[in-house]
Amino acid sequence: MSNYDRFWDLHVLARDGHYDFASQIREQAEHQAAKQTADSLKRFLLSPVDSKHKCIITPDELAAVDDLPDGYVASAISISDLETGAVSVTAQNLVRWINDPGHTGKLRVNAHGDGEGAIWMSEQTGVTSSVSANLLITWLARNGLAPVANNARVKSLAGNKNSKGLVTIALAACMGARYMTTGATLGAASSTAAPSSAVALIVSALRQAGITGVEVTGSNEIVMSVDGTLYRDTQPAPQTRGAADKAWEEGQQDGTKLWTIEIPAGWDVRSFLFSRGGVINIPMDYAIKGVAHNRGRHPSGGWILTHNGDGSTVDVSEGWIVDEARRTISPPLGWHVKSHGRGKGGTLIATSPGHAEPLAHSPFKIREIS
Repeated sequence: MSNYDRFWDLHVLARDGHYDFASQIREQAEHQAAKQTADSLKRFLLSPVDSKHKCIITPDELAAVDDLPDGYVASAISISDLETGAVSVTAQNLVRWINDPGHTGKLRVNAHGDGEGAIWMSEQTGVTSSVSANLLITWLARNGLAPVANNARVKSLAGNKNSKGLVTIALAACMGARYMTTGATLGAASSTAAPSSAVALIVSALRQAGITGVEVTGSNEIVMSVDGTLYRDTQPAPQTRGAADKAWEEGQQDGTKLWTIEIPAGWDVRSFLFSRGGVINIPMDYAIKGVAHNRGRHPSGGWILTHNGDGSTVDVSEGWIVDEARRTISPPLGWHVKSHGRGKGGTLIATSPGHAEPLAHSPFKIREIS
């Protein structure tokens, strides 16, 4: 395990500078800085720092000779600069600082994720600014990120990682470890990202740049920040409207704090050990339609299933994967599935309590080493 003496929070802005997580900048900084020594640096290279709402963020620049001591730095980068691999004095100084071979550094990237290999941020108009996650590494490399010589390895839950320089890149973005209809694979201590996911693209780009031994972390689920700590949010169970006999019912397993979801008769449930919880087959008498903001029919974007007979609906939350072609629903990572028999429904049982839980030190934190 690594003890970081340098931490870089990178906030990814839309092309117009708009940032949806402006209200979290200060609390994230305070949480991370509290882990540092009392006299360590806490520096903001962006403004405003204390907005309570989404807003336009202005990046600040470092002078070429500006020396940063150990501690915490928050900065901002536009998706436009990631697209072009823009080179700047500030970016070069920050890369040199976080990758200093005499120190141990962590970079956290704050953005939205689409579950399809990209990170994004919404502009003031609502238009999405999006970029493939691997371009983050292209930008870092163009600004000086390179292998650290004679870098001894230390143990990590995912294997052996570097001990000096930039040793961890944390992707604080929703669904960064899934790709389309393929989710991450649950392991005993940590989980593995889906091929072509944002996490997998970052790992691949590091390897292509000759930078090995860097641990990349992320989540298969929707994420949120609570007092500066990153949580995964499994989202509520599918909600039924209009037919009591077709209702999905949420509760708790007897004698435990584990959530359960009862799937009614008429549905066929199949389980798979150490997967994202098995799959639920959508009956042929249900029509499948994306919710209003899922016009692109993205697998994780939210869906409405409508019964062709009585018009009752099942609303599937964002974060639950719907494979429209195969007519299946996959729950978030960490559900065990018990079938009641073909076409007789089943029970989903959570492997840990609560809809939201800290990612740190949990098996649901995705970890890959370049």
